Amino acid sequence: MGSLRLVSLIALTSACGAGVRYQPVGSARAVVTGTAPAVGPGGGAVAGMAAAVALAPDARDSTYRVDFDVWLPQATEIDWTIQCGATVAQGVVGEDFEAYRARRLAELRAERERAQRTAAAIGGVVGQAVVGQVAATSTVSTPTADAQATVAVDGAALGAAAGAATVSTDVALAPGDLGAGNRHGRATLLVAEANAGACTMALAPRAPLAGDLVGTFAVARLDDSARWEAVRARDQAIVVRSDLRARLIARGGDVEARARAAEVAAQARYQAQARGQAQAEVAAQARSQAQAEAARQVALELERARAIRGELVASLELRGGDRTLRYRLAAEASAHASWVAGQCHGTRRDVRDQLVARGGDLTLRDRQRALELELRVRADADLAAARAAADLAWARQQAEAEAARAQVIAQLTARGAAVRTPMPAPVDEFYGEPPMPGYAWSSGHWEWRTGAWQWTPGYWLGSGAGATVTTVVAAPPPPPSGAAAVAGAVAGAVVGGVTISVGASATVAAPPPAPPRPRVQDHR
Repeated sequence: MGSLRLVSLIALTSACGAGVRYQPVGSARAVVTGTAPAVGPGGGAVAGMAAAVALAPDARDSTYRVDFDVWLPQATEIDWTIQCGATVAQGVVGEDFEAYRARRLAELRAERERAQRTAAAIGGVVGQAVVGQVAATSTVSTPTADAQATVAVDGAALGAAAGAATVSTDVALAPGDLGAGNRHGRATLLVAEANAGACTMALAPRAPLAGDLVGTFAVARLDDSARWEAVRARDQAIVVRSDLRARLIARGGDVEARARAAEVAAQARYQAQARGQAQAEVAAQARSQAQAEAARQVALELERARAIRGELVASLELRGGDRTLRYRLAAEASAHASWVAGQCHGTRRDVRDQLVARGGDLTLRDRQRALELELRVRADADLAAARAAADLAWARQQAEAEAARAQVIAQLTARGAAVRTPMPAPVDEFYGEPPMPGYAWSSGHWEWRTGAWQWTPGYWLGSGAGATVTTVVAAPPPPPSGAAAVAGAVAGAVVGGVTISVGASATVAAPPPAPPRPRVQDHR
């Protein structure tokens, strides 16, 4: 039975951690030893309520929390037994009449003392206001000497004493006060069976009772999905850490560099002590070199680790990773832990004392958390320093580029150059219909001349009637002399940058050469 109680206590401690949620299963009445297994309608306060709570099937290794309330007609001790399947938890609720009487008298006496202090405070205020400070002096003369006696009366003290005297501290239990009342308890059971059946509760009074003993209990099942999620997250973190370590080693990382550096430093110190004071300077120089090399190796490893970590973070974010998930989960767990801590403080303290008595280490978790916090702070500091250095280098490059540009502009303007303004929008020209078939419109354009943008209008480009105009990519030859092309000219002759095809007996006027379109480059 003792082992069953220990299992229940350990299960209760685990249930008091962060992220604990219970799902109600059902409630029933507690069966009093010696009574019938069921109560019919009208038979009492729990008439018609079942005597057992059915558990869910196929639920192996489940944790159940049982909260129970027992109404006692008088102060006494009740042995309770809760059984879920083959798992049993036992305990005692209530107190005997002598313990109840002593506790109740202490409570009544404390209430009277508080009332007495209140009455004394009120009497002191009244006495100070009515009497105040009164003093009387009397003189006595004798043949040899004279004597004086002064008596002072403090109104506040008199009023406080009078007020306190109005409240008596003599207390006694009220007639008929037998300690009746409701008692609450809780138990947690770890049920390993897959089909435990049901949970029942039995009550056994240690002394005869003057009235009915009424008990009810409610069963709830632990929802440990959050714990399994945390276990999966921990396993994934271990896999990621192992993969990162393997990648560091594959890229030349030395996982034993720190240990070797420490060993080299220790050997250097030992050799310096062995050789004596004469070789102390040589040993110190060797130690400094070893430390510098170790620091350089550590710095290289840190740089590689930061680069790999950056790649890993970027890869995880591309795959939908959430960088704030850990902090949100930690915040939710912390908030829930604060809510649960108040309910579990007493049980945690008892189990902690039992674990310490069995050789438990109370500082293991704190040391692990301190180490994790130190590593996280160090990594965050390195990342912040790298980001700050990158931002500073970028700002310096931008400042140098702006300074160089400003210097070049100043030199050019000093020599008479003008700062070119942005090119205006093109002018919307209305060119109408072509003067004859075969002509194409060449749009106007802006040109930078004499320190200002000047618009060059568009013009019609083409040949006479019946001519075919095709653009020639090669540079045009000089135009032929004469004003006309004679009939019978060779088809496809190049004139003024265009190829002209004419009939055998047609006479076509040669078009004037098109002015070359200037090449304008915008330096905005």
